[in-house]
Amino acid sequence: MKNFRIKLILVILASGLVAWGAYFGITTIKKNGSQTSPNMMSGGAMDHDMASMSTAQSHRGYDIEVTSDTSNIKPGQSTKISYKIVNDKKEVLKDFTIAHEKLMHFILVRKDLQNFQHLHPDFNKQTGEFSVDVTFPADGPYRLFPDFTPTPENPQKLPVTVNYDVVVGDQSKYKAQPLTVDTATSKTTGGFNIDYFFGTTPRAGAQLDYGLTISDPNVDEQVQLESYLGAMGHGVIIKENTLDFIHTHATGMDMAGMEGMTAAEHAGHVGEPDTVDFSATFPEAGKYKIFTQFQVKGKVITSDYTVSVN
Repeated sequence: MKNFRIKLILVILASGLVAWGAYFGITTIKKNGSQTSPNMMSGGAMDHDMASMSTAQSHRGYDIEVTSDTSNIKPGQSTKISYKIVNDKKEVLKDFTIAHEKLMHFILVRKDLQNFQHLHPDFNKQTGEFSVDVTFPADGPYRLFPDFTPTPENPQKLPVTVNYDVVVGDQSKYKAQPLTVDTATSKTTGGFNIDYFFGTTPRAGAQLDYGLTISDPNVDEQVQLESYLGAMGHGVIIKENTLDFIHTHATGMDMAGMEGMTAAEHAGHVGEPDTVDFSATFPEAGKYKIFTQFQVKGKVITSDYTVSVN
């Protein structure tokens, strides 16, 4: 049974941003020669300057202990993934804080950043075991990201993300899809048109404010976004190759002053029911894929957009 040790880097914005509903859980993994964040300090904590705001670190490490057989997963078939979360004292965690309406957010993606899914496992409080049924759509290597908020020794309610790798199907049938940076500002997903607004050129270590405006080309009225899991939008950002992970939620910030945009480009959308705004900080240069989820008329839509961070 695989049981990867990880180094956790937990970042939370200062109280002003928390009031807007944004939080970040950043995980950097040191495994198979991959690099840790340049901001790493001894002990796994990180001094991450996010727009000169203070940060808070957790002093407890966590692992994922997978308890189900993951050695023969077939694409297209439902597979039960079961696991426990243990701390660095090898104690199984059984006490979690509900975050965005769930005890656990379970995110998976193929390592070429295809086939993204956001699921919510069942929990057995007596054993501390989580279980989730997953159907992997295609052959290839996948990374699983359980995302949670431990209650013990975590009074500031910092989110934590751990990870586990699985191989699905016949690897000879797997061919990684190249990751292409998006240059158009509009995309079509799930029958909706999505316009992206970026305040600045994405740069490593700098906060990036960005927004999405959603429209339905088949109707004249304005799209009404609905709350999904306690937010108007959810964002997961994953870096190419290293699979560094950022989880963020919609903010309430005024995006009208975003650099590089005129008021006409975005001010008319601020606070509108068809628009959702985010903020994120990228730890280092490279390509990142931004997966955004929002809900319209009870249907959850997932859009993706790839950026190059200088």
